[in-house]
Amino acid sequence: MWQSVWSDSSTAEKIVIAIILIVTGLAIPVIPIVWLARIIAR
Repeated sequence: MWQSVWSDSSTAEKIVIAIILIVTGLAIPVIPIVWLARIIAR
């Protein structure tokens, strides 16, 4: 499924997909850190 979506998409769409993947990849480890920091701050 992903292979067909990737080959059919334009360069701009590939850039958007890459940015979304990078942002989610960075956000996943940050969210629990922020959550723990709030608990500790109380």
